[in-house]
Amino acid sequence: MGFLLIKTLHIVFVVSSYALVLMRGIWSMIGSSIMQTRRIAIVPNVIDKLLLISAVALAVIIHRYPFVDAWLTAKAIGLLLHIGLGFVALSGRMS
Repeated sequence: MGFLLIKTLHIVFVVSSYALVLMRGIWSMIGSSIMQTRRIAIVPNVIDKLLLISAVALAVIIHRYPFVDAWLTAKAIGLLLHIGLGFVALSGRMS
């Protein structure tokens, strides 16, 4: 796959991931029954995994790596924080 395609997919996954966190937060606050569906539990995990895979693919393509390039280290830490904090923030409200 080409750089431009992976970059575009990565951006789509970023927007999708943040949109899902926002939507799940709203649904959780209003007590929507949609939060109990299996799809809502699975889709964010799949998107976050695809986001991580596309980020690694981009780093390999451009020959930049975390802990070598500071900006990429910050981005990797931000991604892990996004995934972890989203899990912590929303997991307690699903039960």
